[in-house]
Amino acid sequence: MPLNTSDISIAAKINALDQITQMQHQLDYDVQDFTIDSLVQEFHAHRIYLPTFQNDWVWDNKQCTRFIESVILGLPLPVMFFAATDDYDRFEIIDGIQRIRTLDAFLANHLRLENTEILSLLDGFRFSDIHFLQQNKFKSRTIRVFIVKDSLHIRHQLVRWLNTSGMPHVMTDSHDATVH
Repeated sequence: MPLNTSDISIAAKINALDQITQMQHQLDYDVQDFTIDSLVQEFHAHRIYLPTFQNDWVWDNKQCTRFIESVILGLPLPVMFFAATDDYDRFEIIDGIQRIRTLDAFLANHLRLENTEILSLLDGFRFSDIHFLQQNKFKSRTIRVFIVKDSLHIRHQLVRWLNTSGMPHVMTDSHDATVH
């Protein structure tokens, strides 16, 4: 049996447990699945929008091509995180803007696939070049979205947590100017 070598007191452990429980209750969210087509349509209608503290486009064509290729192949897609507005009518993007913009550019034929890794015959293709059956399949693929229903502080913290291992992420607003 391993020895307990912790220098942390029982009282400190209980206080930490209370803090964890309190913070877990602060994060209220729903889970929804959006088709790619509906996600892009909602983005165009500004019902899904980019908050001012989010960064601009950072993916290069290689990253965009890899993502589109994974969608076409039917690979599991990473979840996105949105924050609901007070009236639950609009959603602010917390994490997923690069994927939404890539999907939007591809569906609008602004993105040409280059140096595909697995689907080599799609090299040079735009969305309109793909067979219509595969276009329909692509647009009907779903992406799971966690919709946070909490404060601006929680949203900013989620952005920080979700982007600590990816591309540099710039956040600016009246309260905070930090580069991650």
